[in-house]
Amino acid sequence: MTIQFPSREMIEEAAPSGAFFTHQINASEEIADRIERNGFAALAGAPRSGKTATAIRACELLHKDSVLVFTPKAAIPGWHSEIERTGTKVHMTVTNYEQAHKLDPDDYDFVILDESHRLGNRGKPTKRVINIARIALHKHLLIMSGTMIIETPLAIYYQQAISEYGPFQYQSFYKFFQKYGIPNTININGRTIEQYNRAKPELEWEIAKFVIPMTQEDAGIVGSAVDELHSVKLSPETKQMIKDVKDGVLEIGDNEFIVESLMAERSAIHQLEYGGLKIGDKYLETGADEVADYILETFGDHDKLALMCHYVSTRQVFQRKFKKALLLSSNAHAEGVDLSAYSDFVVAGTDFSGAKHAQRRERGINMMRRGDCVVHFIVTNGGISRPVYNAVTDKKDFNLSQYRKWRGKQ
Repeated sequence: MTIQFPSREMIEEAAPSGAFFTHQINASEEIADRIERNGFAALAGAPRSGKTATAIRACELLHKDSVLVFTPKAAIPGWHSEIERTGTKVHMTVTNYEQAHKLDPDDYDFVILDESHRLGNRGKPTKRVINIARIALHKHLLIMSGTMIIETPLAIYYQQAISEYGPFQYQSFYKFFQKYGIPNTININGRTIEQYNRAKPELEWEIAKFVIPMTQEDAGIVGSAVDELHSVKLSPETKQMIKDVKDGVLEIGDNEFIVESLMAERSAIHQLEYGGLKIGDKYLETGADEVADYILETFGDHDKLALMCHYVSTRQVFQRKFKKALLLSSNAHAEGVDLSAYSDFVVAGTDFSGAKHAQRRERGINMMRRGDCVVHFIVTNGGISRPVYNAVTDKKDFNLSQYRKWRGKQ
């Protein structure tokens, strides 16, 4: 089947009312109604369902004068493109989360938190939460994400607590946890640590009361992301380097990598699978090009190949091998990037987040694509990439506890 990729003209012709699809019109009206009544709304829009345009139209309906949008850095161009395409007259400032401390709260009358799961931490408030709350505390708020509570419903707390209009008004996350959490502790080095990952069923019911869903079916998306797993056989030399890391010390030329923690060991093994390693401030190539060569032989090197990797050390290997392919970060570009125009979408090395996995695999889907998007994941037979893939596919993080289990089986 031949897939036709959308041009801007195709999108504009397909959208009713000039710039918006029917499902976006319906959702934006519900958002505006919630904001007018409660000062808060949450849009749980599936990836590629058109959340950005929906939010823009809601701002138009609310007659906002100056809107501040927080979004991941990689998604900023997408916002600018939609602002231009829709022709909105609303003044919108789009910036990334890290700029919050530089902004004046008095300059804005409405805040949008795009990919709001980035404030989904539990426990103490992070600096990011504190900086954004300084801006949003007394403002009406719209939060948007396709993975708002994918890891645990408890992740909703800081996403809405940055505004006084949020539905869960508690003195702290810990008070919120007392109401809705289920204790689940682990022991590490003699210390009992609460994981804050289990919630009472009623929390999901409460969240459902204020969330506005927008599905891919609503958007008329007929294709879906389909995973295809490729297993690459590592060379004996690469397997020996992985063994040396597990034994505590690895030497690459004149560089010595000393394993100081289990976390460092996990990261090193994941890098070595793909041919590189960070030692101190250096990003080294090991000369083990098994994965890069497999991708090159299987997909070639062309301008319709989108190739994602997680580590800078891996990117260095790929930059040497690929001159035409689009090289992306499997973390930074897991959100806000449209890869629907690429015929080959390959992921070689990821972080350990179940939420990020769900986001990145949807990058090839949008409202105008007809047919499934195959996402090619590259794993190996000697590292941790396969158990990582298994965990994140099950919407779980590949944490240190899981790594210990994998290590114990080797």
